[in-house]
Amino acid sequence: MIEETLQTFLETNTWNLSGEQKEKLLQFLLLVQNVNPHINLVSNESDEELIYSQLQDCMQLFHFSWIPNADKTWIDVGSGGGLPGIIAAILYPCLKIILVESIRKKYSFLLYASIEAKLNNVHIFHDRAENIVNTPGIARDCAVFTARGVGSIEYVAPFFDQSLSSEGKAILWKNPDEIASFLTQNPQWESKEHFVYQSLKSEKHILVLQRKIQSLQGSRNARKSKKFCTTRTRSSTH
Repeated sequence: MIEETLQTFLETNTWNLSGEQKEKLLQFLLLVQNVNPHINLVSNESDEELIYSQLQDCMQLFHFSWIPNADKTWIDVGSGGGLPGIIAAILYPCLKIILVESIRKKYSFLLYASIEAKLNNVHIFHDRAENIVNTPGIARDCAVFTARGVGSIEYVAPFFDQSLSSEGKAILWKNPDEIASFLTQNPQWESKEHFVYQSLKSEKHILVLQRKIQSLQGSRNARKSKKFCTTRTRSSTH
């Protein structure tokens, strides 16, 4: 039974969860198992796979003590089955969690799951990420960005670049070689944290990216310098 598997999983780790949070985790995982045969939220809904792979990935968020406790916005794109979006909403009830999902069936599941678990901090958008990250209240205003199992780093980079605040951080479940290649080509970003953990069948990685301070200062200086340019200034053409 998934109840016993979840209890064993939580008991063998040091996560400080309330009884309500544990109950909501179980409720959500049961929903995933019940709905998955119809919508294909996860590749395998067995107790072991769901907890020691899917949930295990999401619980790595507890590594990051910098995640704010209140009054901040967290955006998760390609939210799919709610892993990690719904899990984040359960773990951090004082944060505003924005979920973005373009597939209607998965969007409907996220909406249903948030209502069933009474997650009042969740806001769900049925749209493509590129249409949401630039909207007021989200653009350059999010403290946390997550994307799990969503395309390559090159695909998601524009989304966290446009949605994160100047001090915001992107949490990504990616191959470190892929991240290293991205950072070489995009020196305005840097890796702040990197954790390696054991999942059900393999070793996995979770990394945190943030804009470099000097890059931010350069951007501010560039904006200030524009104030001294007149409309008569033009580049020469040949």
